[in-house]
Amino acid sequence: MSRILVVATTEFLTLVKTKAFIIGILMLPVMLGLSFGFQIFAAKHADVEDHAFAVIDHTGALYPAIAAAAEAHNRESGTGKDRTGPYFLPRQIDSGSKSAADVKADLSARVRQKELFAFVEIPSGVLDIKSTTDDQVNYYTETPSYDPLPNWLSGVLQREITARRFASAAVDPNLVAQLTRRARVTTLGLVERKADGTVSDAKQVNQIATFAVPFGMMYLLFIALMSSAPQLLTAVIEEKMSRISEVLISSITPTQLMLGKLLGVAGVAALLALIYLGGGV
Repeated sequence: MSRILVVATTEFLTLVKTKAFIIGILMLPVMLGLSFGFQIFAAKHADVEDHAFAVIDHTGALYPAIAAAAEAHNRESGTGKDRTGPYFLPRQIDSGSKSAADVKADLSARVRQKELFAFVEIPSGVLDIKSTTDDQVNYYTETPSYDPLPNWLSGVLQREITARRFASAAVDPNLVAQLTRRARVTTLGLVERKADGTVSDAKQVNQIATFAVPFGMMYLLFIALMSSAPQLLTAVIEEKMSRISEVLISSITPTQLMLGKLLGVAGVAALLALIYLGGGV
């Protein structure tokens, strides 16, 4: 056991005294600072582009609602230097005598040429309350990773389609809104009885703190693992290449050598976790 402790102590001190250990300690705060700075920079440089999209409205009734919602959205996004979001510019497409396939092919070409950002096709049966198949709205784009436009469009269409379905079924939308309102579930702590016999109210749980603590501990474990495992592997490789391991094995067993190295590197990982945890506290 004493030989294992000697190897562990030597490995620990060797790793702690290196410049890489000091640099590694400072790298995490620097990386966190850079990530927060990038988030602030990204928030100040939000998407303020114009996104024109075409609408193939086979119902003939939903495009006015999309145009009105887009106008309200653009007005809320501000103008000039005070602009805080993108503009959505809908354009209604009249297929005329062309087939649906030709219309979509033409619009796809316009998207590739950057004349349009995307186009959407609304089926004719989407307002039919009895239809169970013809309710898929197709959104075509060359940039599938951009979510604001399809998410906004989905919300607008869902509200308008739902309202028109209720109206066609002779159901009062206000009554439906009251009957379908959500019951909120609030997470609270436990109720406590004080020494004088009175009962204190339970406090609402802070969801951010509930998420931050386990996430922070998981991140510390990740940092400790990723910083210690490569060091152990590098040390073993260097000793094997320089023939030091053969000399060491002549005085201790391979199991004692590897166990001592593992304990030493685990001590370095624990020290890193304590430093970061202390700094966080």
